[in-house]
Amino acid sequence: MRTSESAVRSVWIVNHYAPHPKKQGKIGLHLQLAREMANVGWNVNIITASTSHPTGSQFLARGVTAEVTQWENTESLFVRSRSYTGNGLSRLLNMGEFGLRVFQQRTVKQLPTPRVIIGRITNPLAAIAALRWSRYYEVPFILEISDIWPETFVQLGAMTENDPRTKILGKIEKQLIRASTAVMSPLPGIGDYLKDNGFTDKQFYWIPNGVDVSRMTIGQAKSDSADRPFRITYVGSLGNANAVDTILRAFDSYVRQTNDSQTELEIIGSGPLLSDLQNQSHKLTSGKQILFSGRVPHSDVPKRLGAADALIANMKDLPLYRYGIALNKIFDYLLSARPIIFATNARNNLVEEAQAGITVEADDEIAIAAGIKEMIDRDPKERLEWGLAGRDFVIENYSYKHSADKFLRMLESIA
Repeated sequence: MRTSESAVRSVWIVNHYAPHPKKQGKIGLHLQLAREMANVGWNVNIITASTSHPTGSQFLARGVTAEVTQWENTESLFVRSRSYTGNGLSRLLNMGEFGLRVFQQRTVKQLPTPRVIIGRITNPLAAIAALRWSRYYEVPFILEISDIWPETFVQLGAMTENDPRTKILGKIEKQLIRASTAVMSPLPGIGDYLKDNGFTDKQFYWIPNGVDVSRMTIGQAKSDSADRPFRITYVGSLGNANAVDTILRAFDSYVRQTNDSQTELEIIGSGPLLSDLQNQSHKLTSGKQILFSGRVPHSDVPKRLGAADALIANMKDLPLYRYGIALNKIFDYLLSARPIIFATNARNNLVEEAQAGITVEADDEIAIAAGIKEMIDRDPKERLEWGLAGRDFVIENYSYKHSADKFLRMLESIA
């Protein structure tokens, strides 16, 4: 039973990139938490940009600078930020405009007075604005570290340790941690990250991502498709961090070693490296067996995953991943009840925990090729069992209800 309005307590979450059904037809962790928390007396207001990521397309009508949008029992504040394309200057201006607007009283005046404010580090200026409002209202400030900036940029090669941007972003992160009441993250090892950086007494709360069991299509374990070749599918972004180029080379290595001219590799998604990956595939022996299907609506993802015979994902071998990863596609993969090939050395490996497939070394072409061969050579019955184990594991341990329970305990402890 929902608590009366007089007893509702408000939380602001400042998250520039929060997905929303009215922007890109997608529901993210924060909106899922907002829906769950409304039933226990907490009103979670998400402050997010009016543009959808990664397309940069605009949602708000011309002349509107901020608008409260209802979705079920939740309220999100869309803050006008200019449209952008790619990851260049236009995106930086988009981030800057969002952060500056969040600083302004007229932007947030439509929201109820908060009891707690959460700021996400992915837009440092917006996180600083969240800290500013926490001081104005004299309420706790929680910093959410969804990705470790700027170290991620450095280890992916986009920046160097001596780059002035690295030093500035690093200093901002440390100051935000120092100023926060607590830190939350979907990465399970951020508590160790805090200790490694001298914040030994900072309280850390792990709020994992998950799956919406009530809405998503829950996969049914099935036999391999008899009317077409065995198909291995990747679904997700096509950027440097996703390491899809290694998957292509590994698949080609498998094909050359085994002379398998039937098995297919399907790549579903888009991103800055799409053209490069397509050009790379054309030069491979297995090029005709590699299919690029482009971006699909999020609502179609379960169906596309369910049509695969096996799923694949690869992570870069970065020291930073010792603090964990929060790879959304793995949750979707597990829910689809398909066996998975996962190349990772990260601290947390849900595929291994669930016994839902094959784990190999991260970003290792030879190891991934061997994993592909092992997956295809396995008894179909075993692949069925892997798929079923993954589906049951993620439903039992990583529903959004579980995440909301952790989030509620954090709020009750802090507020």
